[in-house]
Amino acid sequence: MDDDKLPPVWQKILMLSGLAASILVPLSIGMVGHSNRSIQANNMGLRSVDVLGEPPRSEAESLGKWAVSLINGHSHAPLPEVAQQEKLQPETPGVELVATFEGAGLAEDGKIYPYDDGLGNQIIGYGHLIQPQEHQSGTINIDGELVPFARGISQAQAKTLLDQDLKPIRQKIDDLVTVELVNNQRDALASFVYNIGLQAFEESTLLKKLNAGEYDAVPAELMKFTKAGGEEFPGLVNRRKAEVELWNTPDASAQE
Repeated sequence: MDDDKLPPVWQKILMLSGLAASILVPLSIGMVGHSNRSIQANNMGLRSVDVLGEPPRSEAESLGKWAVSLINGHSHAPLPEVAQQEKLQPETPGVELVATFEGAGLAEDGKIYPYDDGLGNQIIGYGHLIQPQEHQSGTINIDGELVPFARGISQAQAKTLLDQDLKPIRQKIDDLVTVELVNNQRDALASFVYNIGLQAFEESTLLKKLNAGEYDAVPAELMKFTKAGGEEFPGLVNRRKAEVELWNTPDASAQE
């Protein structure tokens, strides 16, 4: 469909979206550097322009409004849902590892709802303990947005929330560990600490041996934590094995 055959309003949207892409794509590349994300941002910008070169569709209308409001400096129209999911999705092995073993109770409607852990605590997502202030407000801060949780959150939001919950644990690990760690080692320990608690980690032989530079001793120490109430649990065995595998996996960033 030729541009001059579009209704006037869509001609304006096409022009503004092209302008937005010309501004945002170089800006995205400048911010994230020479990485795969730069290429993805560039491709997304080009696809956005392509959408508006076709007959108007609902997602094109949303994109057009977003481009206009972005240029005006006060964006209120949301990004398309797929783009929102990609924006929220964390990309760390530790998040994926914890998510695999914590479980989130994905409902048939694709959402994740709060549940009782059997001890009177309300949990949502991948092990997030709903705090008193969150109960009071009915919202959880996820990536800077106050998200109502009673009617469920998306899987992408749950993983972003998990990443937020892991950040202070990673920081504490950095405070307690006195030797150098690569990202995969830190993520393996973050999963471990998220499961057993900070106090147990602080008092563990694992931490003592690691701080003595005994990196090779860590896998065996991890495998000592496979019991609950004196009974060995297959789920804990599998989780420890996954943490050992991640610990032993060379870190991509360290090889560059």
